Amino acid sequence: ATAQKLMSNMTPEQMLEQSRAAQEKMSSMSKEDLEQAAEMAKNQMENLTPDMVDEAINAMKETSTPAPQPVPEGVAAGSSSDPNAIDAMYKIGELMSKPATGKVTFQAFATLPPITILSGDREQDLSRQELAECWSDGSLGATRVDRAGFERVWKEVQEYFEEDIMEEARTTSHPKVKKVRASAAEAEVVGSG
Repeated sequence: ATAQKLMSNMTPEQMLEQSRAAQEKMSSMSKEDLEQAAEMAKNQMENLTPDMVDEAINAMKETSTPAPQPVPEGVAAGSSSDPNAIDAMYKIGELMSKPATGKVTFQAFATLPPITILSGDREQDLSRQELAECWSDGSLGATRVDRAGFERVWKEVQEYFEEDIMEEARTTSHPKVKKVRASAAEAEVVGSG
């Protein structure tokens, strides 16, 4: 009943996150270790007081990933204007910044998947100089940007492409494959001749 109470207060995303973490830990354990851990967990769950369960629930709520923001009207989910997509890219940028102490550096911004896919030497690509200009304009001269500054830089890049950079990156990274169809003459029926 205690485990049920814990799980009833978790979002599906939180349950998936907890499940993945547990699977990762268990993948390196022996059968004996798994049995011992299961027994310990069972004993610990039986000894939890209702206050301890409530405290654990509150701790999970505080440390879990924030719920996605509602997508504004007229904005496609997963597009480069989707605040959740921008949040995700910002978090990746924070992690890629050196040192990873918060905020995003130009170098980290340049490593974001949509930016690397859209950067290059072709006519339609974003050159390193153009990216630096987008950074300069959006960052207002800062070497590290917070979430608001990140969004300004992101929008500068979007303005350069004049369209959804997430969709453009998807299209570029997944080119259409032309299907070759056999002509009617090649598709001879076996035994017809």
